[in-house]
Amino acid sequence: MKSLMVISGWAHGIKSIEPFKNKFSDKLVVTLLSASKALQMAKLPSADFIIGISLGGMIAIDKLPANCKKLVLISTTACFCRKNDYPFGTSPRIIAKMKERLMKNENQVLEDFFINAHSPQTLKISKQKKTMVNEGLEDGLVFMENKDLRKNVRLIEASTLILHGRHDQIVPFASAEWLHNNFKKSDLFCFETMGHMISVHAFEKIIMMIDDFLE
Repeated sequence: MKSLMVISGWAHGIKSIEPFKNKFSDKLVVTLLSASKALQMAKLPSADFIIGISLGGMIAIDKLPANCKKLVLISTTACFCRKNDYPFGTSPRIIAKMKERLMKNENQVLEDFFINAHSPQTLKISKQKKTMVNEGLEDGLVFMENKDLRKNVRLIEASTLILHGRHDQIVPFASAEWLHNNFKKSDLFCFETMGHMISVHAFEKIIMMIDDFLE
């Protein structure tokens, strides 16, 4: 059987990506990695296919195994912070502020993040907390603050499926358009009414699209 690796996003643990394993384990050998664990690895394990969600997608781009044939990026960017030649990112000051606030009130930072991430949809914090983790939060912010993966993107040979919400408040949709224009082989699908957490609010649609893509 071919192998699939799924990497979660910032502040999300294995529970947040278990639904992907439930959908694909009948036909693929599925490995789940939290972003915090993947950040600590010098390189990712081999996998025929990889799904990366938000920060997990950035990690996949950064450490893509040579044998990966197809890559799925959900709500992902090549460069999280805005630069002079890359206007599609977040202000570095926002990351700096989040790092500062983590030391004072970690739970409040997470609650604020999830409200923005789910917008314009909503999800009860009590439900979201079931998939939250407090591991590697600062490491993830440092990675997003400093990593510019645009050169990596242009070198990747794997066919790539890019899925992104039009109203993403964490990673602007223009980031997905940049990815699509710079990968050698890619398809881009926009979820017109959704934001960053399309992996939750459009899960069944995403599964169907990924299933078709991996065939």
